[in-house]
Amino acid sequence: MTRSAPDLAVEVLSESTESRDRGRKMDLLARFGVAEYWIVDPVVNTIEVFVLSGAQNELVVAAERGDIITSPTLAGFSISAARVFAG
Repeated sequence: MTRSAPDLAVEVLSESTESRDRGRKMDLLARFGVAEYWIVDPVVNTIEVFVLSGAQNELVVAAERGDIITSPTLAGFSISAARVFAG
């Protein structure tokens, strides 16, 4: 069986996991070739979009609740940040 990395990983932050999600987990996703990584912060209603650049992730979008996010790596995929935070 061949294994491959997902094209996109999305992480919703919590107070107890934020440092791990921005550190070790982000490094692991880069090492295994995940092309795009979104960090959703429900406390401040922001979404950060990182794209794999070489061996590390590079922040390419910092979106707020009213923004439309268009994926830099997934052709045709976009979403309103407000939909992410609805509920």
